[in-house]
Amino acid sequence: MNKKALSAIISMLLIVALTLVLVSVVWVVIKGIIDDKISESEACSFIFDKVSLNDDYTFYNQTNKEFLFSINVGDIEIDKLLVSIDGQTFKLSNTEQDINNVVKYPDRSPGVKLPSSGSGKTYLLIGITEKPSSIKIAPIVNNIQCEVSDSRLNIRNC
Repeated sequence: MNKKALSAIISMLLIVALTLVLVSVVWVVIKGIIDDKISESEACSFIFDKVSLNDDYTFYNQTNKEFLFSINVGDIEIDKLLVSIDGQTFKLSNTEQDINNVVKYPDRSPGVKLPSSGSGKTYLLIGITEKPSSIKIAPIVNNIQCEVSDSRLNIRNC
């Protein structure tokens, strides 16, 4: 029996097995990363133009020093909505909550919440000293924060 031929076959089998194991490990890692990115992009892919600011009710009231803003939610379900007004950021959720200086419009009562699917709500930011320069909104779906869906950089006076 030729011992050199036998060890060459075993060496080749070990190299092939090691290669298969390494390829499998790399595939599992890459597949996990890809699956995470796909689920993130799927969560936010249907948001475009579905969560927006209503221009008719988004303005600064110079007399009362208040900022009125209105949010429309299309026929979609979102968990929360991140609202940023000149760096002051807060989250609207499906449950009513007190948010500092943000009240319901027109009754000015505390306890605001996210508009339900297919509706809109108007809010009032009170106790501000100057006109805001911007407002941005970004939906949160399945605990994933999506990109900014709408913003205004030039707030009009009223």
